[in-house]
Amino acid sequence: MHAGLGSAYALLDDHEKAKTHLREAVKLAKVHGDDQLPVYEEKLKSLK
Repeated sequence: MHAGLGSAYALLDDHEKAKTHLREAVKLAKVHGDDQLPVYEEKLKSLK
């Protein structure tokens, strides 16, 4: 975690990691027919 750094770059990095993680979740949800797919897609949209 980047606790205490107070760096905009650290926050940006976390944001990018979150987007990457969600993209993977969306891909897996599509493959496996996960009913959480709409939730993941909404979260991904909200991060842009």
